[in-house]
Amino acid sequence: MREVEDYDAKLTLFELLEAAKQGETVVITHGGQPVAHLCPAPIPSPSLKSQRSSSGEKEKASGESDGKSPEPWETVSDSLRDILDWRRYGRR
Repeated sequence: MREVEDYDAKLTLFELLEAAKQGETVVITHGGQPVAHLCPAPIPSPSLKSQRSSSGEKEKASGESDGKSPEPWETVSDSLRDILDWRRYGRR
């Protein structure tokens, strides 16, 4: 378990997220007092994955996919990731 001060955590958030992906728990502190734990997210159960994949297969088989472009809110996460990357690279 690693302890990181809040200011340093802000500067190295992407590195801390990668550490959490690898299974490490990070404690974020403020003034030496722990305020947050960054830990890996639980893995979804296989039954949920199989339900999602089977519903996608049913949609493809029935021909309901109309080939429309995704709605704007479906691509927000990629846009937000790009904006955060631009902001991070602008500070170097």
